[in-house]
Amino acid sequence: MPKDTLLVADPDPRSLRILELALRRAGFEVQAVADGRQALEKLLGAGIQAAVCDAALPAPDGIALCRAARAEQRLATVPFVLVGEDR
Repeated sequence: MPKDTLLVADPDPRSLRILELALRRAGFEVQAVADGRQALEKLLGAGIQAAVCDAALPAPDGIALCRAARAEQRLATVPFVLVGEDR
């Protein structure tokens, strides 16, 4: 059975690596990127089943990325988890 592929997008290299490792250990295939542009490219490619994105991604930010995905009919049902930090 093929693994589900998750997109992880976070500008912080340490956070990105922690999320990537945890999700791989949980049995997922992971595509990790550091900015919104790369994340959108991965989403528009094939095979992403869900996305975990930092809300403060470099352009476009995580919220704009989610909105862009919702505007694409084939991505409208991809689940998004937006992560932010409380300061």
